[in-house]
Amino acid sequence: MKSKRILSITFVLMAASLLLSACSGGLAASSWPGVTVAGDVAYVAYGPEIGAVNLSTGNLTWRYPEKADARTTYYAAPQLDGTQLLVGDYANKLHSLDATTGTPQWAFEGATGRYIAPVKILPDAILAANADHHLYVLDRQGQLRWKFKTQQGVWAQPEADEKYVYVAGMDRQMYALPLAGGEPRWTKDLGGSVVYGLALDADGVLYVSTMAKEVIALRAENGQELWRFAAQGVLWARPVVKDGKVFVGDLTGKFYGIDAKNGQEVWSVDTGAPVIAAAGQTPENLVVVNEKGDVIFLTLDGSIVWTRTVNGKLYSSPAVGEKHIVVAALEGENLLVAFDFQGNQTWQFQFPKK
Repeated sequence: MKSKRILSITFVLMAASLLLSACSGGLAASSWPGVTVAGDVAYVAYGPEIGAVNLSTGNLTWRYPEKADARTTYYAAPQLDGTQLLVGDYANKLHSLDATTGTPQWAFEGATGRYIAPVKILPDAILAANADHHLYVLDRQGQLRWKFKTQQGVWAQPEADEKYVYVAGMDRQMYALPLAGGEPRWTKDLGGSVVYGLALDADGVLYVSTMAKEVIALRAENGQELWRFAAQGVLWARPVVKDGKVFVGDLTGKFYGIDAKNGQEVWSVDTGAPVIAAAGQTPENLVVVNEKGDVIFLTLDGSIVWTRTVNGKLYSSPAVGEKHIVVAALEGENLLVAFDFQGNQTWQFQFPKK
């Protein structure tokens, strides 16, 4: 219990530093590694660099930029959009890189704050939330279509359906915005700030976790509240919806399986340390990570299949490929560590020194 308290205090201090740096241009920014898997490549952004790593071998394919600039750091996980890789930095710039070579293609510099959330990619648009209180909606070539101003910074990745964009941020509000821009169709006071994002299921229900220790389900069509679930601790992680359940972890280390229809707890597991990031998903299992460096492979009914521990803190969601799980560690011996679905470590990676 004492070690868990120490871990929680450590995270709170780091989170406070992130909050201050995101809200003030005068403070140095922290960087948490973010990783995304697409095909046979793991894309990672950390510190002043972005890299592409072969998922089968763990070898570096390319890195950007050629000469790192310490003034530019990354927090958000890269996102793949066809042949381009999109990632925002702490110097107010959204980068488009060629996913095969790492060559810069374009940059959007219209924001005045830092990118904390990954972008959301739609068939014909890019949704970019920023700490400058704005959502920026771009075309696929990085040209601004429209923007919307909230009352505080937006850290959470937006969601969208065929008609509306859904945005929730540090101002405790949820906004449903027309895809073409304009005034919100509806707004909802959530009662707590939203850090990492929200989830939208195929039935048109939004699920959002808040710092007020609640998971809230809303009807996307009109913002009608369907239920609220009270967690034991503060919630940073984005909910994951799968097989009729909502899965999310809190800062006490508890990870919950919640009935998506009524918001009742079905089961919970104590992971032993704060859970900050959303769970990864395989076809039949969940991958949960915590601040202590644990990688926990769970069944959908909450049974632990295996646990592995890496050196470092795991604050970012694990990336799951067809055969591999990749986690990005902060302050560890290795930046990336990969496992197969049986829990065998397959490779580890650190940016080579230049």
